[in-house]
Amino acid sequence: MFLSGYCGIVAELCLFTLAESLIGSTLSNLLYTMGIMMFFMGVGSWFMSKSFTSTWSYGGFIGLELALSLAVCTSVPSLTFLCGTFPAYSIHFFIISSAIIGFLIGMEIPLMQKLLQELTKQNIQVVAARIMMADYFGSLFGFALFSLILLYQIGIPWTAYSSGWLNGAMALLVILVHYGIKSPKGWALAFFYLSSMIWIGHDLDQTMFRAEQSLYRNPIILQKQTPYQKLTITSPSQGINPNYKKAQDHLKKVTQPVLGNHTTVKNNYEWRKLPNDHFAFYINGGMQFHSKDEYIYHEHLVHPAVILSRDPKKVLLMGAGDGLALRELSKYKMLDEITLIELDPGVVELFKTTPLLKKLNKNSFADPRLKIIYEDAWNWIRQCTDKFDVIILDFPDPHHIETAKLYSLQFYKLLKNCLQQNGALVTQSTSPLYSPKAFHCIKKTLATAGFNTVSLHVEMPSFSQWGFQLASLSLNENQIKEKVFNDFPPYKNLSNLDQEGLKASWLWPNRYWKDYSKIKANDFYNYALLHYYGTTK
Repeated sequence: MFLSGYCGIVAELCLFTLAESLIGSTLSNLLYTMGIMMFFMGVGSWFMSKSFTSTWSYGGFIGLELALSLAVCTSVPSLTFLCGTFPAYSIHFFIISSAIIGFLIGMEIPLMQKLLQELTKQNIQVVAARIMMADYFGSLFGFALFSLILLYQIGIPWTAYSSGWLNGAMALLVILVHYGIKSPKGWALAFFYLSSMIWIGHDLDQTMFRAEQSLYRNPIILQKQTPYQKLTITSPSQGINPNYKKAQDHLKKVTQPVLGNHTTVKNNYEWRKLPNDHFAFYINGGMQFHSKDEYIYHEHLVHPAVILSRDPKKVLLMGAGDGLALRELSKYKMLDEITLIELDPGVVELFKTTPLLKKLNKNSFADPRLKIIYEDAWNWIRQCTDKFDVIILDFPDPHHIETAKLYSLQFYKLLKNCLQQNGALVTQSTSPLYSPKAFHCIKKTLATAGFNTVSLHVEMPSFSQWGFQLASLSLNENQIKEKVFNDFPPYKNLSNLDQEGLKASWLWPNRYWKDYSKIKANDFYNYALLHYYGTTK
């Protein structure tokens, strides 16, 4: 029962983690995976109370474990392929898979309890207590092993596969003990199972690669799994995914972001028609930038903030492990020190060593003024005692709590303590077009923390429209605009940004802010931003 508890919790964690990428990081994934699975565990337990199951014994247990083993082992590649091919039904696929696995897990405990009671002749209270104790202990072991080792070392597909093997091993042990070594029936069952598992495992990596390719419009040209996330680069140079058109036919019903080319209209724009010498970069399936137009984003992120600061010398850059914001900072010779806080060394290493990526960031990691610190931004800022002239926040969107806390009131107050009084802060703020309430929430949170802000937006082919919040402690909104406009441009070699474009970026229709007063600030006790981010109106 210890192994059963371990396998059950690992299966739940694999599906939940996979849903974070394939559906989009959201607390609702707890419902679609763990919630549904636990409910159907109850249904499975209820099913075992039916009279026709009363005759089930070791044969029933063997069949149950083998079915559960195959269901868990094949869940990750099959869900990846289905969500890529039919993205509109991604949530439905997870619900069905969670229900099937949960139903089978739920049948285990009553059947084990019956077999153990028959074997030991002990009363039901003692048997139930021992089974539940072992199940709970196994669950804790599964949580610890998944979180600390399995996810980062072997990945979700092989974690699910190894977990399924344990269910199968229990069945094979019972076959050996119950049927005996000379049983033709036992050997036949074992041969069928082992053949299936060897076939699944032998082709698992290639199966996963093909399944993942279905998630992207363009071929994957580079992929790397770090201890924190999966990094993917796609390029049209090797053709177009033949399933792309089929997936597009299903997009009409999509309500949440999915991976790669199979996303909502939030990320389905003309960059897909760009020339072959460009590429897109994804983290856990979410597009971070397209090489054709990333300069639009990074010039708006970096230059207004540097201009706003008075005689900047020290810059704090958080996130931005791709070196593209750093490339823009490298243009300022007056800077003495650039501190980069990045959680994942794998991202920096990829962009430091891959020729294609080094060319894009102009080898910005070679800047001698750069100091890189590999640490969680929240943990680092809590211990920060330095003061910076410019703080640039280039974090992923607030998909889940781990990233939403980096847009929280508590985080901004800590940043406030590390910013010079005449300094400037800027943060990317999601799409003001497709996530307007999230955009408003980030602005409201900065204001609540004591910052004066100017909201900017810019058109980009890859994301349609993107937004930023430029903030100051000493200047009001009009003063911020006046200083940035009058001191612009610092260089003639910017690819996109100029004075007129800058002025246009902070122009908004009055109706856009009509609901701003109703928006809550994002903090640790409500995480309002998580809710707003999933709201398109």
